[in-house]
Amino acid sequence: MKKRILFLTLFVLITLFIVSADEGTNPRMTVKANILAPEVSIRVPDILDFGDVKFGYVSEIKNITVYNTGEIKVKITTELANSSELIFNYTKFRKSNLTTWNKIGGSYSFTIDKPSEVGGETEQSLDFMLDLTSFEGEVNEDIPNHEAEIIFWATAD
Repeated sequence: MKKRILFLTLFVLITLFIVSADEGTNPRMTVKANILAPEVSIRVPDILDFGDVKFGYVSEIKNITVYNTGEIKVKITTELANSSELIFNYTKFRKSNLTTWNKIGGSYSFTIDKPSEVGGETEQSLDFMLDLTSFEGEVNEDIPNHEAEIIFWATAD
């Protein structure tokens, strides 16, 4: 019986030595990376000038391009920076390939796919117009250089 216990003990020790020796002789490599969260980033033109627009009429349709310069698909909504702005509250836009117009600050949003490579950009063409046909305020004299800001909110989609 003592021989069996001795034999079993030796067997276990030799097995452990062989297993640990095998692990120690195989080369190993540590892998490491800084995993960065995707960035949400867009670019829009600094200004969109509708030119002269007569009260009660629609401006010329103007086209802009919005660029997704981040690393993820983005969802974009718009709003006027000053919610009490009366005239530019009648600004409408649409994707250039669609027919339905949407009001700035409405519930409409659109998406732009992520660029195909880091540092690249994906674009979306938009049409804008200032539609004063249903403007309810009064315009008694010319208002030269009237302006307002539109905010483009971009979030990960």
